Amino acid sequence: MMSTPTVVASIYQTVQQISDSTGLELLMFFLAFGMHFAFFGRYGLMRKTKSKSCRIEAAGQSPKSGDVFARSLQSLMQMPGVKLDLQLRGSESSTEIEALLAAAPAHTEQDIVCAAVAKQRTDVLRHFLSSRSTGALQTLAKNLMHNDRDAVALQCAKVAPRKGLQFLFYNAIMEMLCEKKDLAGVRQVLALAAEDSCADVNVRNWLVRALAQAGELGEAKQAIEDMKRADIRPNLTSFAPILDAQKESFEKCLATVKEIKALGIELNNFVCSTVLRSITKGTTETQVDKALELINSREVCEKDSVLLASLCEACARSGNYRALIGHLKSMSRAGAQVQFRCAHTVGTIIRAYGMVEDLDGVWSTWHEMKRRRMEPTRITLGCMVEALASNNDPEGAHGIIREVLAQPESKGLMNAVIYNSVLKSFSHHKRFDQVWKIYEEMLSEKIELSVATYNALLDACARSSEIGRADRIFKDMIKQGMQPNIITYGAMIKAYCAANCLDEAFAVMEELKKTELKPDEIIYNTLLDGCARYGLFDRGIELLGGMHEAGLPPSNYTLSVVAKLASRCRKPEKAFELVDDLAKEFGLRLNVHVYNNLLHAASCMTDLDKAQEIFALMVMERVRPDSRTYMLLLRLCSAKKSADVAVVILRLLAGLPYVKEKASHPWKKEILVPALALALRRMPSASWAAAPRHGKGAMQTEVLSEAFDFLARSLKQGDSEEFTELLKEVQKAFPAARLNTRTGQRCAKPK
Repeated sequence: MMSTPTVVASIYQTVQQISDSTGLELLMFFLAFGMHFAFFGRYGLMRKTKSKSCRIEAAGQSPKSGDVFARSLQSLMQMPGVKLDLQLRGSESSTEIEALLAAAPAHTEQDIVCAAVAKQRTDVLRHFLSSRSTGALQTLAKNLMHNDRDAVALQCAKVAPRKGLQFLFYNAIMEMLCEKKDLAGVRQVLALAAEDSCADVNVRNWLVRALAQAGELGEAKQAIEDMKRADIRPNLTSFAPILDAQKESFEKCLATVKEIKALGIELNNFVCSTVLRSITKGTTETQVDKALELINSREVCEKDSVLLASLCEACARSGNYRALIGHLKSMSRAGAQVQFRCAHTVGTIIRAYGMVEDLDGVWSTWHEMKRRRMEPTRITLGCMVEALASNNDPEGAHGIIREVLAQPESKGLMNAVIYNSVLKSFSHHKRFDQVWKIYEEMLSEKIELSVATYNALLDACARSSEIGRADRIFKDMIKQGMQPNIITYGAMIKAYCAANCLDEAFAVMEELKKTELKPDEIIYNTLLDGCARYGLFDRGIELLGGMHEAGLPPSNYTLSVVAKLASRCRKPEKAFELVDDLAKEFGLRLNVHVYNNLLHAASCMTDLDKAQEIFALMVMERVRPDSRTYMLLLRLCSAKKSADVAVVILRLLAGLPYVKEKASHPWKKEILVPALALALRRMPSASWAAAPRHGKGAMQTEVLSEAFDFLARSLKQGDSEEFTELLKEVQKAFPAARLNTRTGQRCAKPK
């Protein structure tokens, strides 16, 4: 009989000759024939057609034939549909077993392990585990668990030749059981791992995870306590599942973090990001500050892009953009570079700067993104345009749009939503010529207009009182096949009211009632405001009744319009009655705008005592006065020639005590109504009632000048020093406040 090497050599020569002259089919035929001829009898290679299985029997091979055996086995096992069945008789040498295992392709490893376990061949199993890499064994363990071969995986863990391999198998088994949410299985495997002295912190952490997944947070915490009792120190991974389960509650997350720090465990960015995810819309500014303090209190305070993105999202959800900006600026002062790697994070930062009216921050972030050659997304672009448009820079916002449209690769990012920000900004600034230019530009750029775009255009028509243009735009919208929504009808009603076409406005409301839509509170308030503007008291009251019948409860805005309606219709006394009745019926807490309109009603009645009572109620309800509050009070004091009350009001708006401790006779006596005197004594602090000094709602210096001019005309002998001192104190709070020439002369030469 020919020896195996001779047969293989003959086959090789024959195959080489055939491959030079004939096709691939003959080559495959001779390969198959040679393989069967060489190994069928000696090694028991048998192909069963029905079951598509390959039985491997290794018995009495010489070591030198191992390589040939391995190559032949590998070639055979690469054939599709072949399944391995390991038949070992017990007389194989280590070399033969190693050759057999080395020849096995990756997809047969599970079959080899299962066969070894089934035949109780621990020696083969140990050889196999020793010959594979850590990554391959980890994959094998997971595949065994995935195919419900749990017992095989556990046997591998039991007989693993090294402790490290045991830990590897137990961890992989526990991980797969957690994925299957098999809590009972996790408990059982942990007990087996403990018997093998393999229940370290990593293995026990899987039990914590399984319990947290099952919602058993109490037991999960108890599992951590069990670690401590077993002298096993928990790590951050131990607490991660608990933190993840508590992400809906900031306070619970914070309590868990305190427990982590108490163990002397250093927080990492992942834990900080988890805490930040617990910040929601209802989270207070103080809680956000606590989260930031937690991040900055670490010894190794490395902030990566993931942590920054989590911080941005947390501040966006809570609306606390000032905390984000403060954090970014503190990083800049410390010399740390802000790490953002995605355009979405850039958009959130730009939005934050826009919310705090920091245009320098907006532009610097945009330019930094450009410097890093990051391509903006549609969201990033929208945040940039909105940040500029909402901060009185519609030209800059439009410039960004033109810049994007000029680049073919970014032109597709532009849509009507982004354009709408610019439209609204120009409209709010009453630059209606630019509104119509932007509209024409959108049409020329073939931007698909949305219902929101048409609504913004109709709102511009209402603000500019261009009712003719509003009709054309509305018809245009219908022609484009767009269905008007409740905002569309509201804008049309607002436009008609602004143009003194109240009948047409009510007609639009009647048309609205015929559709599936129903008038909302905003529409009723718009019509109420129209009735107030043109002095239609009865029609306004009738409309208020209709609102009640429609089941729409009034808001503070409704109450402010009702007070305005009564004052405009020369029935200011009705304002107090209507507002009081509605507030009691619907349980409303009045805001500053309602109080201001009630003060205006008192001014229409020239009733300073009533105005003081309204102001007293405002202070008692802890509603902070604004610049309009003080303007109404000061002008009423001037009309009633009540200098003493005017002095009190001036001191309040400047953030000073309402009565000076060492005041002279005219200003120290009790000149306020009892209710106001009591309210001011109970006021939280003098600064609480101070008038705004900055921004759009800042106290107007013209009003202050009028008040001091009135006081100068009211000066009596010996009052000049008190007047000058008051002026200086008010000017500290409002440096722009100045006396006109005639007032200065009166102060120098009092009557």
